[in-house]
Parts: sequence; C-alpha cells; structure tokens
Amino acid sequence: MTGIETFDIHLTEFYGASLKRFALVLATSFCNWILGAFGVWITMLLIGSSITFADAWIIEAMAQMVRASTFFIPASIGAQEAAIMLFTSALTGQASSGLAVALLRRAREVIWVISGLAVSAKLLGRRVA
Repeated sequence: MTGIETFDIHLTEFYGASLKRFALVLATSFCNWILGAFGVWITMLLIGSSITFADAWIIEAMAQMVRASTFFIPASIGAQEAAIMLFTSALTGQASSGLAVALLRRAREVIWVISGLAVSAKLLGRRVA
C-alpha cells in the first residue's frame, strides 16, 4: 500500500467516525464563502458599481477556486487579484472595479495579519519590531 492510499484510508476513517466534525467543517466553510460573497457585494456597492448578489457569489466562487488551485503561490499573490479583475470585468465591463475589490480585500488580509501578530506578541510578552 502506498503512502497516498494510507492517507486516504485514514481520512475516510476520520470523517466516518467524526461525522459531526465533518458537518461543522462544511458548514463553516460554506459560511465563509457566503460572507466572502457578501463582502464583494458590499464593496462593489460602496465603490459605485451595482451588481447583484449572484454576481458577487460568482466572483467569490472563482476567487476561491483560483486560491485553491494556486496553493503553491504564497498567499496566491497576483493570481487572486487577476481572477477577481477578470471575472468582475466579465460581469460588469469594468476591470477597475475588480482591481479595487481585490486591493481592498488584500488590505483587509494585511490588517488581520498585523493584528494577529500584535496580539500574539502581546500575549507572549514581546515587542513587535
């Protein structure tokens, strides 16, 4: 038996034995997807480009797909932005609004990372350089 087959067996046993955990993982992932689509929709409305929630859902779905398929690129730098620009341009005809959404999304991620580093440094009793 190869390593990948052993891994597959362990994964199947884990999810079979922990069905509640598996359902919780699926539910939280789905909530994350919905919140991401809601964030795209609100951002587009705030920058003056009106789209439907279904369009925002499509943009978020494609961004998630690109992020998952470009796991080997650190933080999917560039790939995520290109996907958001491409699909926003296809849906609205405005690549600039897609760029704005992508950059605001990246800024939010940077803020969360810096906040997490500051909190962890405080908890560990060290100063952030």
